[in-house]
Amino acid sequence: MKDSIITFTPYLKKKYSDDNEGIINIRITENRKSRYFSTKEKVKVRYWNSNKNEVRANCDEYERLVKVIKDKIEELKQIYDQVNDIKEVRDKASVMQFYEDEILLLNQQKKYGTAKKMKTTKAHLQSFLATNGKTDILFKEMTINFVEQYEVYLSSTGIALNTAKKYVSILGKIYILARKKQLFIPVIDPFIMFENKRVPVTKKRLSKLELETIIRKEIITSDQLYKTKNYFLFQIFCQGIRVSDLLTLRWGNLIDGRIEFYQYKTKKKHSIIINDNLAFILKDFTEDKCEDIINVSYEFELDKRYRMTLNELKLKYKEIAQTNFSKIVSNDKEAIELVENWKGKLNEVRYKVFGNLMIRISDFAWKNQNLFIIDLLKDEDFEGFLFNGNSLPSKHQFNQISSKTAIYNKQLKELQFLCKIKTVLSSHITRHTYTNLLIENTENDIYSISKSLGHQRLSTTEHYLSDFSTVRTDKVNQEMNDLFFF
Repeated sequence: MKDSIITFTPYLKKKYSDDNEGIINIRITENRKSRYFSTKEKVKVRYWNSNKNEVRANCDEYERLVKVIKDKIEELKQIYDQVNDIKEVRDKASVMQFYEDEILLLNQQKKYGTAKKMKTTKAHLQSFLATNGKTDILFKEMTINFVEQYEVYLSSTGIALNTAKKYVSILGKIYILARKKQLFIPVIDPFIMFENKRVPVTKKRLSKLELETIIRKEIITSDQLYKTKNYFLFQIFCQGIRVSDLLTLRWGNLIDGRIEFYQYKTKKKHSIIINDNLAFILKDFTEDKCEDIINVSYEFELDKRYRMTLNELKLKYKEIAQTNFSKIVSNDKEAIELVENWKGKLNEVRYKVFGNLMIRISDFAWKNQNLFIIDLLKDEDFEGFLFNGNSLPSKHQFNQISSKTAIYNKQLKELQFLCKIKTVLSSHITRHTYTNLLIENTENDIYSISKSLGHQRLSTTEHYLSDFSTVRTDKVNQEMNDLFFF
């Protein structure tokens, strides 16, 4: 069989046909089939020569972009050559060897997360083969019976059914990828006939009462769980941000009363308003914890003149509310008015403190822009690295994020035990909790919730409402935020 011709062509890829700019991709074509690899470089349509597939010379960044394209093509040629070397074993295509090649390729592309998942599924497959006295299998030997037995084996090891189906699904993707690369010619695809639908599961989340329990739990500031509690609450009141974003937020992401950042997972920009609950958490991440602001006394009048700190006022309000509880239940107007008046003063003082905190936090953020807000990652390990949607972390940086996430999740289990909560705490349950509280306690449409969570798209509706105002998502977050106060 004659070797096919492989071409590497620069191509301007636009999301929508009427866009006035696009992202420069490298199109690899082999046997009339094409794959696209992004350079992550944007350029206006008017600066792209579609006939010659090149940047026009009148583009301000012409020389730099030409070099980026050239370097990307060279990189892809090297990677592609490594992948194509295995084509010599067409009729003896080894599944395990293909796994190794793909893991190597993914690591070269700095897709460490995907490589890690693939390495895990490879290990499970090796264990399954070992039960049958084998160390490898050829693609052409894979049958529907083999796939079914593999799922049964995974379940027998104690792996959850949906996780087992996920591992089978990844093996199916490996099978399809190897077939696309013409490593073998299948007689019949065993995965087409395999039923691999996942079983619906209820996403775990905290109830409002459980969240209140965590908020009210007193922990001394010298205890590591004090920080863990703050990290966890920060995730929830920061619109359920992912743990990867929690770890990688820098003080420089605080801009004009908002948290502006590129999501680590999706590389998409996200914007979150800093509400009062977030400010009260953020203060503990500053050098002096803004203690002078928290401990300042405010004068106000009700039945007489008072002078209290915010914490003293909270205790006073709680005392009056509890003392008058039975009267409020019996609809005593004087008791209701008394409690409402104290609540009004509490809110008034709280928002004065919030305003002062924002001034101090903003000043601290300006002076420490390159430092991580959360102190789990070491700043020196990421010095000069920008989480801007384009940069890819090194293997060491990826491992640091993974290991610190594991440590944080372990600490959350300790916090759960301390708070005597049945629901298992994890860094991802914050996302489910935030979403559930929005649905149960506010009247917001699915689009508002999707935007609040920073999801990439909501089918065609997402595109139609792409200019959705942040004012509306701020309202969504504020409504959930007002359910609690620190």
